[in-house]
Amino acid sequence: MSLRRMFLLAGMLSFVTMMAFTQNQEVEQQVVYVWDFSTHNTDMAMVANRLTEEFETEVTNSGFYRLIEVRELSRVREQIELQKLINDVAELSVGQKGQLQQYQAEAVFFGKLIYDTGNQQYIIEAKLQHLDGRILQKKSLIVNHADLLRNEDLRNHMQRLFYLLHEDRYQARMQKQYALASGKLNGYLRHAKDLSTQVRRVERILDSPEYLEEYNIYITGYDESIRDIMNNHTQYENDFRDAWGPETGRELSAIFQAIIQDFHTPYVFKSLNNLNEEIVNFWANASAKQQKNLREKVLKHRDILQKGLDGNLEQLSRSIGHFLNKLEEKLH
Repeated sequence: MSLRRMFLLAGMLSFVTMMAFTQNQEVEQQVVYVWDFSTHNTDMAMVANRLTEEFETEVTNSGFYRLIEVRELSRVREQIELQKLINDVAELSVGQKGQLQQYQAEAVFFGKLIYDTGNQQYIIEAKLQHLDGRILQKKSLIVNHADLLRNEDLRNHMQRLFYLLHEDRYQARMQKQYALASGKLNGYLRHAKDLSTQVRRVERILDSPEYLEEYNIYITGYDESIRDIMNNHTQYENDFRDAWGPETGRELSAIFQAIIQDFHTPYVFKSLNNLNEEIVNFWANASAKQQKNLREKVLKHRDILQKGLDGNLEQLSRSIGHFLNKLEEKLH
């Protein structure tokens, strides 16, 4: 093992390069239009308008579709009053349908607000219909009159209705993000534990430099894992939050921050780098007396570092395990 090779070792854990990360996964989005939610109860016309606005927000936020904005299709709305009575593609005029096709629209969301006189409740119904007449999705909710008068309740109902229309897609998105998050977290944990084991065995390197090669392999594995998290955790957090919601997204962000700030920076980037420099100095000094003193210094540093690694890895392992178990329960 050359001295140059050992000096390269000392710099292997200087994680200062921040590579740009761009996720350019193209997802083909269906082009859709949201027709105004209709109601035969004139007293509820403003509520129907609010339902339309909230539903459009859900369509946009979902990322499943490209929504044609109202301003793009002003000519589609031939008569406002007529539009409010339209609940099916078959009821569109030739001109309206032609305008939709001109903007590459493939399907239309229609919604109704219906009063159930028997139960004295309202039914909110929504469907996605292809321009060829096929109904792609259709769901409904039963709500109380009071719930339609409070903006927050109305928004929650629209979120729920949109979720019901796309439950399979949301579940698939959640499963995909769970697989990604668990892979990144468990992968990092495995590399960190492997590195900790190598630190515990550092005495072997002082006895024979041939173990530096094995040490390098584990350092490289850890390096790749932490660089991935440091460079890309914001993108991972955003994608995860879109699938699982803001509260669960914040939990993942907290774990990534614990990895970077509470574990990696103090124990690997700083303390382990210092230990590696001491190992290099040990082999750079041929004097037996010097090596004896440096050996004691390395092992003393190792013992202090090992205590910190073990304690923090245990805590990190519990946090990751608890988080992933919660996700698994929600999926099943």
